Amino acid sequence: MKNIKNITRDEFDKIFLNKKVSVVLFDGEYMKGTLYSTNDFAKLVNYYEPKNYYFVANNIRENTVRFRKSHIRRIRFSGDQNEEWTI
Repeated sequence: MKNIKNITRDEFDKIFLNKKVSVVLFDGEYMKGTLYSTNDFAKLVNYYEPKNYYFVANNIRENTVRFRKSHIRRIRFSGDQNEEWTI
């Protein structure tokens, strides 16, 4: 397991953004889909979104739970049981 606390936001974005992932948040909520950034979403729809938040959805226009990188307890690429990142 690799630790996501030790990587910068830019590194995190390069590794996970716009890829199919499974995410477990600090409160135990499980989500599966593509990881998007609110920064990209705000540019796409000319709509205010808080900066540096993420969400998991099947489509960037879906309105789902927003969370920060620090809220992620576990994240892995969908279908990849070997590579898991934790806090």
